[in-house]
Amino acid sequence: MRHMRRILIMAGLLVMFAVAGCGAELLDNTDTSAVSSTLTQSDESQTAAGNVKISQHLTFRSRRLLEEHYKKHGREMGFASPEEYQSAAAAVVLNSEALHKTEAEDGDDVYYIESTNEFVVVSADGYIRTYFKPDSGIRYYNRQ
Repeated sequence: MRHMRRILIMAGLLVMFAVAGCGAELLDNTDTSAVSSTLTQSDESQTAAGNVKISQHLTFRSRRLLEEHYKKHGREMGFASPEEYQSAAAAVVLNSEALHKTEAEDGDDVYYIESTNEFVVVSADGYIRTYFKPDSGIRYYNRQ
């Protein structure tokens, strides 16, 4: 189930990058065979792995939320724009080094890269909730 969810999120990101015109190199260098087979399955099977919907492209739920989180975390992390911050959060989710677990209480997905101390939460319906570097590192991730 976790792999299916990651594939669905990856499919959404590939579409987002293609539409934005900034991911041509990523699309050219990505093995999309698993994504393609997933995309041909029924809508029911696509949403079975935690209700991720491909139409939701790993972004913040609204521009307002993106800007609020960028002001709170993105600037201190050194990002030049809200868009750069959002793209970096999406990259954490796709990073094979990221630890991953699903929160039992709300079904949100939590991702953490220990080597860079990056922490991302993605809602059960596929939106980025937050992205930051926790002060307590892996201990913060383990408490989730």
